[in-house]
Amino acid sequence: MSKIRYKFKDKEIANIRKNLVVLIDTREQRNEHIKEFFEKKNINFKIHKLDYGDYSIMIPKNAIEGLTRDVYFDRDIVIERKASIDELVGNLKDDATRIRTELAHINKYNIKCYLFVEDYLFDKHIREGNDRSQYTPKTLYKRLKKQIEARYSTLIRPVHKDYIASEIYNTLEAFVYEKLKHEGWIEGDDYIGE
Repeated sequence: MSKIRYKFKDKEIANIRKNLVVLIDTREQRNEHIKEFFEKKNINFKIHKLDYGDYSIMIPKNAIEGLTRDVYFDRDIVIERKASIDELVGNLKDDATRIRTELAHINKYNIKCYLFVEDYLFDKHIREGNDRSQYTPKTLYKRLKKQIEARYSTLIRPVHKDYIASEIYNTLEAFVYEKLKHEGWIEGDDYIGE
């Protein structure tokens, strides 16, 4: 069976971008400030079980003429959000197997992953030991930042709490735009969802 490649016109892409829906994992907690931002900015979102990450994105059916089913990007891009350095350190100490397994699967399936930490002074704080872990600053920096980034091809990005929702949306939206503008999607590929 041959595959069909779809290309989109700028007007179609603009309409798709207006209708995007941010997916928030059902296990994501303490994110009221993110949902409030989405509501204030009229950004569509829905709570949806994600296999990986805390946030992803989809195009709802009927966003463009002829689109008869939802298009999910949760196997293409995810954002993992941590509220603080301490939460990330806690995941690595207490539940290291779970987070490492998740990051390994994300790598295995070539899912683009961003790890956002709600601490805009993240780099300063890990270098100075401003956290509750019992690691030395040097060990924490190497283990938390450099080993995770190198081992799992995952960018750890500090983001101020006031801008996290905007950064989540803009990262996901830019990914979809680039996919549609420069790659299109191919019928039968993973771009077509449920």
